[in-house]
Amino acid sequence: MLAVVLSSVQTYMNYPKRAAAADRARVGYQELYDDLRHLKEDFESGERADAKRLTLLDRRMRTLTENSPNLSDRVWDRAQRRRSRSPAPADGVRRPGANGDRRT
Repeated sequence: MLAVVLSSVQTYMNYPKRAAAADRARVGYQELYDDLRHLKEDFESGERADAKRLTLLDRRMRTLTENSPNLSDRVWDRAQRRRSRSPAPADGVRRPGANGDRRT
């Protein structure tokens, strides 16, 4: 009986679909992070971004925000607690979300 109930819950929650959506969001945000890092490096070297480049970055960020799955406060808080206990990366660069920011 328990197997039937758990199977029903698993089907209802649709974990594979949710995992795929989270993975797409992860890849998209990592690409955006890399593009923003390059933009910052270009700016620091004296190169200025044109309006088209900034508009494209803004559009990508908005699209990612709209299409990414949301996390409940409980799940987010648990992930932040885990992250605060983990050591800093070897390169010293914290990845997006390191300062507690998250999409709402």
